[in-house]
Amino acid sequence: PGHSNGAKGLPQLSDDEVRFLSQIRRYSVSLNDSDRKLVLAMVKKMAANAGR
Repeated sequence: PGHSNGAKGLPQLSDDEVRFLSQIRRYSVSLNDSDRKLVLAMVKKMAANAGR
C-alpha cells in the first residue's frame, strides 16, 4: 500500500516541518531532559496548529 513514514495517526506535515523534525531528532540525542521536554512541547504545539 502507500508508504508511511512510521507516523501513524499524526497530521500531515509540510516539507518544512518534516525537515525541522528530522533535525530535532538528530539534535535530541545530545539534549538533556529539560531541553527535550521543551522541544516536545514545541512539537506538540506545531502538531496542534497543523491539525486545524
